[in-house]
Amino acid sequence: MISGFRMNGELKPFLSIREASQYLGVEYKTLYRVVLSGRLPASRVGGIYRIKREDLDRYLDEQKFTTKGNFPICGRCHRIIRSPELTGGRCQHAACEALLCRTCWSDEQDRYCLDHKKSAELRLAEAQQRLAKGEITILLTAAAAREKELNFIGRFDQRVRQLREVISPIDGRQLHIKSWEDIHEEHSEEESVVVSHMSNISTTGRSTVLPRNLRSVYTLFSDRKAKQGGFVLEAAFFSHIRAYSEDGFDSKPASHAELVWLLEQTISSAKNYGALFIVGFGSPTGWTAEAREVISGEGTTRGFSSLYISPCLIDLTDNTLVFNPSDNRVKPFVNLFSGDLDEEVIHRVMDFVETKLISRDSQTLREVVEATGTNAALVKEAFARLKQRGGYTLSQLDNLGLTILRHV
Repeated sequence: MISGFRMNGELKPFLSIREASQYLGVEYKTLYRVVLSGRLPASRVGGIYRIKREDLDRYLDEQKFTTKGNFPICGRCHRIIRSPELTGGRCQHAACEALLCRTCWSDEQDRYCLDHKKSAELRLAEAQQRLAKGEITILLTAAAAREKELNFIGRFDQRVRQLREVISPIDGRQLHIKSWEDIHEEHSEEESVVVSHMSNISTTGRSTVLPRNLRSVYTLFSDRKAKQGGFVLEAAFFSHIRAYSEDGFDSKPASHAELVWLLEQTISSAKNYGALFIVGFGSPTGWTAEAREVISGEGTTRGFSSLYISPCLIDLTDNTLVFNPSDNRVKPFVNLFSGDLDEEVIHRVMDFVETKLISRDSQTLREVVEATGTNAALVKEAFARLKQRGGYTLSQLDNLGLTILRHV
């Protein structure tokens, strides 16, 4: 019999963060931050963190030692500072002596404890000034990041579901898909984490919309009953939810260290399933050059290679995609993760043509293809929709080909 975090009277061997926080009698978000900091090991399986009982016991023992040692605590993230090397500095407020750990101190623009942290409005204004000066290259609001997330996951789902057959990257077999819905799952950062982040956001003058770090997963098991083997197609959105919750914006690309963390979590899931994961990691603020080089191998002898996963990185600031060109397993699937949908291209061409026809009476198919770089079939569809909408006529003209004319 299972009751709460116990099974037959004993603590279960694996606990979710919620179960572990209830067991310890602490807030969920407190333990979640401990997991994210790396102080409490946890594996991510199916979008949910699992903590080993022995790791939880070890962490508790460390806290007993820490209390006796009287180590200081970071005034920003409440991380225990166990040695002088982990200390960054003191809060820069004139009357404050609070210590900041090295991680929090790395934020050169805001070296303050929680009590003296700059207001969200001031941080946004300072970030806008840095953007204007060229000191940072991107400034993305929480609502804009959420929009990018929905578009990224939405495009991936549409492209996957247009496929009727898939070639297995493992053995080259042709797989016929009857229903993608039956093998689809969607996960995000655990619900209460996002909610707790949202509660920190002031509703004055800015949106409470936050990205959720969605993951869309299609699992093609070779052994469906045992749920083992085969391969997985996954789109994973990664954003700095803490930055969006505290500041309402983000200006930092995803880093090499964060990429390594994502790879470790995905490898752990792949091992549990015994399956190959084909994964596209999308970041709304892009990726650092170091992170991109890890995957592509630019400047080194080889790119990232793993028995368990074939990753690619999608920079959602410009829709560029990076993968290891030597990894033939991921190549057939990269188009699932980047670029525009046909419907988006058609609407963009329609807007282009309508703008041009404000000052002109006609546009040829050839002109639009050359100006937009769009294939002729999609331009023809854009012409047909404009005609159907009204105010335009299509004509096949000598020496000009298909032409759209504006009614005068």
